[in-house]
Amino acid sequence: MPTLSAPLVNPPPCGVPDASARSPELDSDFTDRITPELPRLVATARAYLPSDDLAWDAVQETLLRVWSQGYLPENAGPALRALVAQSCLHLLRCERRRRAYESDAGPTACCPDDPLVLLTETENRAALVDALRTLASDYRTVFELYELEGRSYAEIAVALRIPVGTVRSRLCRARARLKERLAGALAAA
Repeated sequence: MPTLSAPLVNPPPCGVPDASARSPELDSDFTDRITPELPRLVATARAYLPSDDLAWDAVQETLLRVWSQGYLPENAGPALRALVAQSCLHLLRCERRRRAYESDAGPTACCPDDPLVLLTETENRAALVDALRTLASDYRTVFELYELEGRSYAEIAVALRIPVGTVRSRLCRARARLKERLAGALAAA
């Protein structure tokens, strides 16, 4: 059985894995060697990131990158944990940059003392509060915990004693209903 100590094939352009060039034995070997490491990889990612979802994203990104390169060292555990840590730091940097750009891009970033901007913000805030009041309590609770308190899906699921999937679906439905109501309120204004 071949080992993954050497590159499998020349990588395809743009780093896209070419599944046709891989042998099923190598993929099976990769899976067999990675599976025992998964709990430690997720634990490493969880130490860096605030949610299980982001931790799994970092682990999957790392494994895809390693699999597409076609190389896995003999003692893969420490190398994979280091790569997962790098992926986590990358995700954290991206999130920090995104939040900085979003906070700078708000309507008050250019002219905080403009009365028109202040009036618009006040009207929008009032419309949002009114729309939130019309939501069913299940949807409103999940929306407020996620958007206003900044809790993760997992934290909300534990607090409300519901599955994470239910949290996601309620949040999606709450956003859709708020979008409809806010569109109606803004069209009427």
